[in-house]
Amino acid sequence: MVKFLRTNDPFRILGLIFILGMCRLPVFIYKIPLSIQELNWMILGEKLSKGFLLYQDIWETTAPLSATSYAMIHLAFGKSQLAYQIIALLLAFGQAMFFNYICRKNELFNEKSFLPAAVYIVLMNLFFDFFTLSPVLMAATFLLLAIDNVFYHIKQETSDTSIFNTGFYVGLASLFYLPCASFILFPMFGFLLFSRTSFRQYLILLIGFGFPTGITLLYFYWYDAQTAFMVNFVFSYIYLEPASIYSAPVFMVILIAPLTLVGVAIMALIGSNRHINYQVVCQQLMFFFIILSLAIFTFSEKKGAYQLIPAVPAIAFFITHYFNITRKKVVAELVFLFLLFSTLYVTYDSLYGGVLEHTIINTNETFVKNYQYDHLLRNSKIVVFGPNRSIFRNNSLATPYMNWGLADNHFGNLDSYNNVVGIYENFKKDMPDYIIDEEGIAEKVFERIPQLAKAYELSDYENVYIRKGIR
Repeated sequence: MVKFLRTNDPFRILGLIFILGMCRLPVFIYKIPLSIQELNWMILGEKLSKGFLLYQDIWETTAPLSATSYAMIHLAFGKSQLAYQIIALLLAFGQAMFFNYICRKNELFNEKSFLPAAVYIVLMNLFFDFFTLSPVLMAATFLLLAIDNVFYHIKQETSDTSIFNTGFYVGLASLFYLPCASFILFPMFGFLLFSRTSFRQYLILLIGFGFPTGITLLYFYWYDAQTAFMVNFVFSYIYLEPASIYSAPVFMVILIAPLTLVGVAIMALIGSNRHINYQVVCQQLMFFFIILSLAIFTFSEKKGAYQLIPAVPAIAFFITHYFNITRKKVVAELVFLFLLFSTLYVTYDSLYGGVLEHTIINTNETFVKNYQYDHLLRNSKIVVFGPNRSIFRNNSLATPYMNWGLADNHFGNLDSYNNVVGIYENFKKDMPDYIIDEEGIAEKVFERIPQLAKAYELSDYENVYIRKGIR
């Protein structure tokens, strides 16, 4: 396979399509259960598509451009997991091809081939979380654009427009996934150490970085929702308690094969004299990119495997170097097969209940489960007092209280007059048909707001309140 991809023949693109198709084929034959994260994005897209304003009418931490994308998908396909997976597949292939273009254009390797795209494609199957349209996957597109500009600037000393665009791309990435804002350190680090960038150009970089956020803030200011934008999006990453979908050993299992190859490649590059100074600079920059990606992942508010996607370009870069340096063709072929099959083994073993799923990788909290009231609630507007989201598979969200961590700003202190007024106003705007009270706070809410108490009654099911007059 390595020998096949080590040419400049455009026909090899068919080989890349074949690799990606074979990696993802089981997903379309044996359907993946709907994940909690996917359902959360679908709920958000559905709510936004009805004209509600993000952060003010929907209390959620998802970045604005990602939320807008989910709204557009809902308008086109509804709550379709297949649509998310197909768009993610196309986006992953497009990113792989663009990454390959970056490597050729900027002469990152001594030989031009389709190996960078092939390695990128393999790494985009590291875990089944990569198979859906996550905010991180969409943000990675703009990080690739920024990487391209950084390398080209170091090589060519480009214009102010290119520097502005570099910051602009990182700013756009942060509006898909906020922690990507930290990647502004990548061009600053590169320009500071490896180029003759002036102080004025650093200011241009920062202006480009802040421009998308400024436009977004102006948009919410127009709708008098700038405070909600800051509290529910920007500051939420500070005051919300961190939550991890998987334990640390899971991520070690996911990364062990690619990071081992990265380590071997770096050791080989240290002892190699086959690269010019510019290529060595690019290697140092990509090493910094890996460190930055893993640091951002470590300090993220919620850790899912899909949040490792920003590290994929840099990991693919070093693994491609390993294949180029390795002189023994048989070894290169075996290592490529090892990377491919180890990646697919971790992904599908954990997904379909193999050894890893029963020992290290626990997916019990990953997927939507059958809810005890599924038979009762269907195509209804509901609100859940608690973090459970499985019930929304066949229902719609009423009220802004989508993220329970944010909702605690109201329900955490029902002795506050402002909180009680806020809850009542939010219910009046979008009255739910049912209230699912998993936290046991409904009676206290009704005690504080008699108007709501008059509108709802306890159903025949425990902790389920139904609006009077709908049955």
